[in-house]
Amino acid sequence: MTMKIEGDSRSRVRIAATKLFAAHGYGRTTTKQICELAGANISSVNYYFNSKLDLYREILSSFLKGSGQLLDSLLKSCDSAEEFRFRYTLFLEQFLDRCLNEIETTTLILREAEMLSQETQDIFETFMENKHLFQFLKEGQRNGFIKADIDVDCLAKLVWGQVMNVLRFSKFELQYHGKDIHDPKYRLHWVKQIVEITLVGSLTNFTPQSADSIQESMASES
Repeated sequence: MTMKIEGDSRSRVRIAATKLFAAHGYGRTTTKQICELAGANISSVNYYFNSKLDLYREILSSFLKGSGQLLDSLLKSCDSAEEFRFRYTLFLEQFLDRCLNEIETTTLILREAEMLSQETQDIFETFMENKHLFQFLKEGQRNGFIKADIDVDCLAKLVWGQVMNVLRFSKFELQYHGKDIHDPKYRLHWVKQIVEITLVGSLTNFTPQSADSIQESMASES
């Protein structure tokens, strides 16, 4: 039975393309297949997006742009080590949620990150230029929250590596270890462990403060 995709014609084409690109890859997906799944006219891809490649690029670019905006909203300057840790935790929680809610687009992003194709290189370069996490960690180091002898670049890459791996190997983990990152309870456990593992030995000493009090303080500033 063919899946019915809701929305206007342009949205249906984009949703259908995302599903097919994720399932079969860019090269093995045709504009005819996209339009058939979308229930749209055969010329819809060219009409709305100019070409299959431009459609593919828009899917990737839109996701990374939205991700950048999310990181900008979370990884802000902190007044204390407690707030630093709190924002770092929020980043892991909300970025993972975004990726899992758009798992098909995430699949494309992970695939492209490995292939480094010329057709999409500029999209990734634009996202990476901001170095959201690195800048957040570096400022935390300048403010004395992270020890001076920690290589922040290595720390940022370690964190991104953990995030990418838990997404890339989610099916493997579920099949062989019974761990499902899609399960909210396990996801919160995973985030807590990654925070502890990646920050042990990195943070300078600070007095723990409840998440509620930090959240209240942040809310009063907005």
